[in-house]
Amino acid sequence: MIILQGITIDFTDPFPIVICGVLLYIIYDYVRTKAKNKALIEDIGKLTTAQKQAEKPFSDDSEEMKSRLKIKEGKEIGLHADEKNAISELHANFFNWFNSCIDISLGGVNIRTFPELKKYLKVMSENHDKVHNSIMKFNLFITDDELKMTAMSMINAVNDNVRDILPKYINGIIDLEEDYAKNGYTGRFDDKLSPLRNRTTEEIREKMKKVIPFSKKFESDSREYLKGK
Repeated sequence: MIILQGITIDFTDPFPIVICGVLLYIIYDYVRTKAKNKALIEDIGKLTTAQKQAEKPFSDDSEEMKSRLKIKEGKEIGLHADEKNAISELHANFFNWFNSCIDISLGGVNIRTFPELKKYLKVMSENHDKVHNSIMKFNLFITDDELKMTAMSMINAVNDNVRDILPKYINGIIDLEEDYAKNGYTGRFDDKLSPLRNRTTEEIREKMKKVIPFSKKFESDSREYLKGK
């Protein structure tokens, strides 16, 4: 028998012994479980740290990839805009040049004054230079060889068919004016000019038929090219 602070434990009685055993087991199990939980928490902490460390390079690579994609996308958008501008610029300058080659109205010009007539020839020449500069830019940005061929065919159609119409018409006016002055013709100068104007107008109609198909093909091919981008 043991007496602890007024509590008497009789080891001959099995009941107190059982109670003490149960209490000791509960205390032991509590301590053991707590130790396991602590170890588990530590393991989870280590796994979380390892996971974050493993994710960091991937996250960095992912951000770098996103950045590269944005840069690439920006370059592609910029290139597409350059291509579109090159096509539009060539198209606009081509038609300015084409129209100046066949414009025999000579509006606002004293056709009986050679310096005034030369202004029209100068405009045509300047428009041709703009086409030349445009085709250089066009070939720089456009990578499709077929579209490049279409553009050159369109330009060559003007060179081969209508580029000489205006200079020839103006030379005809000058010759007519010299003849008019030499022979002392009376009457309206325009009446003398009318046959030349009519012949030239008919020539323009026929020659335009050889140019327009190329310009239409260029427009169609350009639209298809830009759609594919």
